[in-house]
Amino acid sequence: MYFDYAATTPLDERLVPLLREHLLSPLNPSSTHSAGQKARRLLEDARERFAGLLGFTSPDHVVFTSGATEAANLALRGLAQAVPQPLRIATSEIEHSCIHDTVEDLEKLSLASVITLPVTEAGRTVPNSDNGTDLLCLMHSNNETGVLQDMEAARRFCSAENALWLCDASQSIGKVHFDAKKTGADLVVLSSHKVYGPVGAGALAGPAVARLRPQITGGPQEDEHRAGTQPVALILAFVRAVELAVEELHQRHRHLQNLESAFLRGLKKSATPFEINGEEPRIPGFLNLSFPGIEAADAVIALDQAGVRVSPGSACSTGVVAVSPVLAAMFPDKPERASGGIRVTFGAPTTEKDVASLVDAVSRLAEGRV
Repeated sequence: MYFDYAATTPLDERLVPLLREHLLSPLNPSSTHSAGQKARRLLEDARERFAGLLGFTSPDHVVFTSGATEAANLALRGLAQAVPQPLRIATSEIEHSCIHDTVEDLEKLSLASVITLPVTEAGRTVPNSDNGTDLLCLMHSNNETGVLQDMEAARRFCSAENALWLCDASQSIGKVHFDAKKTGADLVVLSSHKVYGPVGAGALAGPAVARLRPQITGGPQEDEHRAGTQPVALILAFVRAVELAVEELHQRHRHLQNLESAFLRGLKKSATPFEINGEEPRIPGFLNLSFPGIEAADAVIALDQAGVRVSPGSACSTGVVAVSPVLAAMFPDKPERASGGIRVTFGAPTTEKDVASLVDAVSRLAEGRV
């Protein structure tokens, strides 16, 4: 039983015919012959649709990448190398590692100076005005707790600071409404495999892409923002996955809410003690829970042996036995709570029967029977 949809989602079966058709075709958008021009038309049509889905006015605002990690690196390194002085970045400990670790590396290279913003116990970054910020890194929703961040506070901060805003929205698409233009973000990071698309595609989108220095060079692809032959089939499937997510948003949102409610009711009915890490509003069907006296690493292993797949946090931390930096930032004075958080996330294929089995497994874990 799989309850780790925040880590990766299964491929939507409706995308298989699209992938099969285009993976078997020789599609290089840089080729000048008719097959190449067909690939170019398919790619640029997808780019235009994608920009519209996010609320951006121009397809030139979209750069397709291999995923969210590359998109974040292009944004951060590309901007840091485009300014004459160290880039002044405001960020926090709850950003995804592709943001946090890249910012840390830029600081070591003297390409950035970093302002660390406070984090509340509710799981939100507080973007207080600092009078000296070039870039705010504030995600739309957190990848470990599902907590939705304060978009209005981010807009006020960037307006006061005259700063750009890099927003990781990887977890949000298809679960909550997201309109990049209304949000006000200058750069948005997205990933295909978080929205039932194929692994290997992602995007960096926003009007500020024009300011960035490319990080992968050697060709004019992606309007010279990112060299390399584009994987047209993966991109087409990614864009279609986002279209389906937008079309089915209300249905998916309701499904996830119902599953979350059923899970929490089941835990309460079984008298299983737990604490939810992160306050509402959160992504529906996205929970980070601590169980008294149980370490996250032990819980994940025990549940896995029982056939239940959950996560101690971000999948990018796999193999690292350490306290979640997100929970550590939220609960600096409660180490036992920070070390006990496990992430449970539901998806489109999850059924109420699956949830009932999860409740049984977690209650047995809490009683020491797993």
